[in-house]
Amino acid sequence: FEVSSEGLFWIPATALIWLLPAALSPETHAFVFNLFITFIIDLIVVGAIKGTVKHSRPVYYEGHVVVAVDPWSFPSGDLTRAMMIATLVRLLLVCGKTSSSSFTMREDDEFFLRFALILLNTWPLATAISHIMLGRHYILYVAVGVIFGHLQGAFQCYMLFVPGGFSQSLHH
Repeated sequence: FEVSSEGLFWIPATALIWLLPAALSPETHAFVFNLFITFIIDLIVVGAIKGTVKHSRPVYYEGHVVVAVDPWSFPSGDLTRAMMIATLVRLLLVCGKTSSSSFTMREDDEFFLRFALILLNTWPLATAISHIMLGRHYILYVAVGVIFGHLQGAFQCYMLFVPGGFSQSLHH
């Protein structure tokens, strides 16, 4: 869980997946494009906050082998990303928030949907616990990361959502 929400993986991965030629459905292209946009917003917001606040990591983090992208701890960028992904996916799947309602699931997919939602809700919690236990962040900084991530995911879904048609036009 320490590296599962690392921006160095997710940002290039979403860009690469979006650029794949016709390997994905238009709905999946739209989802990946919106996820990429949210990662860029997260990078800007968290980077600006960390660069302004400049609060060091906990002292018991010293000597750990894990290399951090930045020396600053507030807020936890890994938690903003994990919670943002969980929130965005949850809102798209459960609420059917798309311009064409194309993310709706069939009734026989209900078990898969419930299992996926359990994993999506467990992942940020497990990531938060690992970051606290490994001394990367204080509890408050993790909590703020979770709150920011939730807000970013909801903002992307309700305010900045890019419809599939536009995403497809850009892709072509």
